[in-house]
Amino acid sequence: MIRVNGVLHDVKNEDPLMSLAEYLRSVLHLCGTKTMCHEGGCGCCVVVLEYDNPTKPEKRIIKSMNSCLFPIGSLLSLKNHQVVTIEALGSMKKGLHPIQQRLADYNGSQCGFCSPGFVMQMFGLLKNKPSPSFQDVEDNFDGNVCRCTGYRSILDAMKSFVKSTDTKLRGSFIDIEDMMSCPKIRRPSTRSSLGEIASSTSPAEGTTSMLFSKDGLKWYQPTELTQLYLLMQEHSSEAVKLVHGDTAKGVYKKDGPYQVLIDVKGIPDLYKVTMGPNGLKVFSNVTLSSLIGYLKQYSDQSLSYNVIARHLLKVANGPVRNAGGWAGNLMMKWKHHEFVSDVFVAFEVAGAKLTVGDITELNTYTPVQFLDVNMNGKVLLCVEIPKLAESERMNSYKIMPRMQNAHTYVSAGFRVQLKALDKKQLVESISMVYTGINETFIHAVATEKYLQGKDITANATLQGALTTLDKEIIPDEDNPLLASAEYRKSLALGLFYKFFLSLLSEGVVSPCNRSATCSLERPVSTGEQTFSSKPEEYPLTKPMPKLSAYKQVLKASDIPGCNTFMPPPYEAEEILSSGPVLYAGQPIALCIADSQHHALEMVEVVKVTYQDQQPPIVTLDEAIEKKSFYPSPGKGLLVGHPEDAISESPCKIEGEVRAGEQYHFHMETQICRCMPTEDGLDVQAASQWLDLAQQAIACAIGIPATDINISAKRLGGAYGGKATRASLVACGAAVAATVLCRPVRCIMDLSTNMKAVGKRHSYIFKYKVGFNEDGKLNGIIITYYADNGCSPNDNEVGESLVFSDNGSLPNIFVIETILEHVAKFLNLDPIAVKQKNLYVQGDITPLGFNLPYCSIRDLYSIQLEKVDVAGRLQAIKKFNADNRWKKKGLAVVPLKYGLYWSESYYLCTVSIFASDGSVMISQGGIESGQGLDTKVAQVCAYALGIPVNSISIKPTTTISSPNSGPTGGSMTSELNCLGVKNCCEILKKRMDPVKDTLPPGTPWKDLVAACFKAKVNLTAQYWVWPDAQPKRAPQYNSYGVTVAEADLDVLTGENQISQVDILFDCGESMNPDIDIGQVEGAFVMGMGYWLLEKMIYDPKTGEVLNAGTWDYKPPFSKSIPINFNIELLKNAPNPMGVLRSKASGEPPQCMSCATLFAVKHAIEAARQDVGKDTYFPLSGPATVDVIQSSCLVDYKHFSI
Repeated sequence: MIRVNGVLHDVKNEDPLMSLAEYLRSVLHLCGTKTMCHEGGCGCCVVVLEYDNPTKPEKRIIKSMNSCLFPIGSLLSLKNHQVVTIEALGSMKKGLHPIQQRLADYNGSQCGFCSPGFVMQMFGLLKNKPSPSFQDVEDNFDGNVCRCTGYRSILDAMKSFVKSTDTKLRGSFIDIEDMMSCPKIRRPSTRSSLGEIASSTSPAEGTTSMLFSKDGLKWYQPTELTQLYLLMQEHSSEAVKLVHGDTAKGVYKKDGPYQVLIDVKGIPDLYKVTMGPNGLKVFSNVTLSSLIGYLKQYSDQSLSYNVIARHLLKVANGPVRNAGGWAGNLMMKWKHHEFVSDVFVAFEVAGAKLTVGDITELNTYTPVQFLDVNMNGKVLLCVEIPKLAESERMNSYKIMPRMQNAHTYVSAGFRVQLKALDKKQLVESISMVYTGINETFIHAVATEKYLQGKDITANATLQGALTTLDKEIIPDEDNPLLASAEYRKSLALGLFYKFFLSLLSEGVVSPCNRSATCSLERPVSTGEQTFSSKPEEYPLTKPMPKLSAYKQVLKASDIPGCNTFMPPPYEAEEILSSGPVLYAGQPIALCIADSQHHALEMVEVVKVTYQDQQPPIVTLDEAIEKKSFYPSPGKGLLVGHPEDAISESPCKIEGEVRAGEQYHFHMETQICRCMPTEDGLDVQAASQWLDLAQQAIACAIGIPATDINISAKRLGGAYGGKATRASLVACGAAVAATVLCRPVRCIMDLSTNMKAVGKRHSYIFKYKVGFNEDGKLNGIIITYYADNGCSPNDNEVGESLVFSDNGSLPNIFVIETILEHVAKFLNLDPIAVKQKNLYVQGDITPLGFNLPYCSIRDLYSIQLEKVDVAGRLQAIKKFNADNRWKKKGLAVVPLKYGLYWSESYYLCTVSIFASDGSVMISQGGIESGQGLDTKVAQVCAYALGIPVNSISIKPTTTISSPNSGPTGGSMTSELNCLGVKNCCEILKKRMDPVKDTLPPGTPWKDLVAACFKAKVNLTAQYWVWPDAQPKRAPQYNSYGVTVAEADLDVLTGENQISQVDILFDCGESMNPDIDIGQVEGAFVMGMGYWLLEKMIYDPKTGEVLNAGTWDYKPPFSKSIPINFNIELLKNAPNPMGVLRSKASGEPPQCMSCATLFAVKHAIEAARQDVGKDTYFPLSGPATVDVIQSSCLVDYKHFSI
């Protein structure tokens, strides 16, 4: 029996390997717990687990953990366990839990898909630490991804539970007793509340300890160490796996198959921890989180314990560390020597000893020796971590692509014993341990030997050691997923340099070199949001939170209609390949089963044979070389005579820069549910464009569009990834439902989604520029090369549906790059060069329209002064001069973003119910986290003069809003608001004659009843499809200015954005809370594009190699600017917008390249120190390894 939210459930007939997430969702139908990555890397599946402490039964262990990794069988070994899910905390119907309420109040939920995971992670923190600090809260979310909000609002919501919270923050402190109570469980989750069912949730008992035996798989749960030894001996000839947290399958998904699984969590002896004279002994059931706690507890016994604890805090994330043990981590290293184990590094450098036992004997090994032990029939029992001697010093380093939840580029640990003699510091012994170099390189043996007896205060010793280390470090180069060999070697040398300098007293180290010893320190993030509103127009302009066992394989030949998910006039794209395979990851068959788990198992056994294979074109450079071009999507833009303007200019430059790809990373992957009806299909589609999906499905199954009814209530993120691409999954589900005549749900796992669906396109930009000596541009020629993949549909050069910014993000990046290049050529400040080239009011753009409301010059000057750019640049200049190995940079990026209405079209309907005056709205847009439903409700409430809570927004359907266009381009909210506003005006006009006959102040409900009796039609529709503006002009332009400042560790490439100040013209915001959330979320997604997110392909096949959270790194909560300030321009009504507003979603994202340029300026400062003060391009994504390599770090420049 297992207990979930206070209810016992019998699982004797369930597969013990079934993940808890699948059990909650598929068996118990508790779908509040979401799933996405199935790797423990996204956090949306987090639940809280409680159980009796195995060594102290009177105490409870409470921890958050990833339900996608935790098998349900493992619960049975935890005495008096309880799983708490989001349903137990609260809901809209039963009342929100304080954490949920705060998240809503702070606008911390947009699409909402990640919200349950954040709430449960915070619930776990508060259960363990009722009075957390700001730092505790910020550290807590190292395993939770949010793609929408930019994290700031989520962190503010959670920090409001800190008792010292600034009184300006909304909400009051909640008593911890209220926090502990789960409304659905209806009592505090304490040990006493579970006593009555202790026998039902106790570990399996008996001499055999057999829990499950079926289909060649045996599952045991021993309760004594002797039982474990006997089982290991009995099954020594079979494939055996010891199960503790089972988090390893998030890394090595295809390990196995295993015939015997033994859950060791029911063995109390394996939880023992003792502090003895020789050190800290920790047994193998202790989790990483608990080990970190013990190391901190006993840190007064040895300085090394804090070093190890700090290092282990960088392993995976909190929920994974809560479930996974140190022993499991080492067993991964034992089985997969290439695994970059930070536990191994920390233990080896500390001189730890591992004890391995079987039924006959115990043996002790160093971690290095352990890698060669035959573990057949044996158990890793414990580790003993010795204390440092008084003359010993130790430190360790882990350099990652991202500050949180990332595997290492290179990790290193150093431990040295020194002896003072005649003002010298002599090395008596030293241990230098690395991972991330190659599979076999662990100790820098030659360097360790060289340093024996050497004086570390001498520069000759440093350079001699570096020269030796340079020769013995030979990184492997054959894995495309790894950073370059050059970077990893340079990093290994730089980390040793950091440690070497840290051993010396401050007086010995040159002041400019002291910055090498410390790592970048990230304080708790903060931010200010500045905006204005008009209380007299509430609810309009009011900042307010948002409202909202069958197996078969189908092939192309089974499709009853047309094999395409892109109906005319688009070019056909096959649902399932009929023969030719155009790209690695293209769907060729549909596996159908009674569960997603079984369907994925089918995928693993399907065998595919390929014939006539040709080398694929994988990169843009290859495509250019082979002239593999689609027909031109449109004419080039030619204004004036650029060739002449360039040739006649006094100054000229040429250059090239690149922008990479970006996966959408919507937390809800592609998904669709189809149910056959008597005349067609009812479809629930996670699509931004229901009309296109309707056409595609009708074509695929060969029935009229009228027989396809599609609905969408909300999407768990989209960003353009669910515009046309959602039709692929929709058609697949529809074909299966039609062929099988039964309901079908098709959901892509993350890996399949990343391989089968396209991303933001990559670019190569080549430019020629002519300009004056003051930086004023005269002529530009830019050639764009866009990687459009295997299909001409969704191209970003003609029309863009593939990503949310319509191609403007790379366009703005290239012109910013050109101006940076011009400034460097002239040795001028790029901020001044950009200012000289800004538009002025009345200018004619290259597209031929004028700018009657252009304010960018004023905004630029205002922002520079407001955030003291001049003063900060002076401070940065001094800092860079004083510090050789830490640098700072600052950049400014302005914005002009055109919003076009004429290509969007939606049907809006407003109905008033005569019985109570409540209002129902249906509109053609799809709520995907952008606040569409909330803004529509606010506009309706404002127009009709009624409360927002009397308005209901219904799901978008092809019945209520047929023929509506896609949701995207940041226009959907305002155009549907326009449609609803016009519907309300129609209704008011109909109702006014009746209203005139009633007494002033007649309540709304009575007015509606009177209108109904007077036969007034209380439903109005409006078809929104605006006409184009003259000369192809946009409806209006959005303007903004962003200032970004960055810190850089030159030796490692690690960087952080210390401050961002955004001034954005949002017109007269309909809802400042939502608009600021859109600005923050879009900007942070852009930061990911420029600094973190890199797609990696197999150069031989074109397959995506980093299709998962292990190797693909979107921003996390500590990736955001430390000081993140947003100001919506005040007193700036937009005469061309809806109710004087402007769009807020995509325009700010285009200024996010300011973060890359801020880092670039820090790199320039480092290059100046080595005499390389010349222009260089910095393409995106500028990942940590690229940044460090750009600094031109050379160990020969290292000195004391």
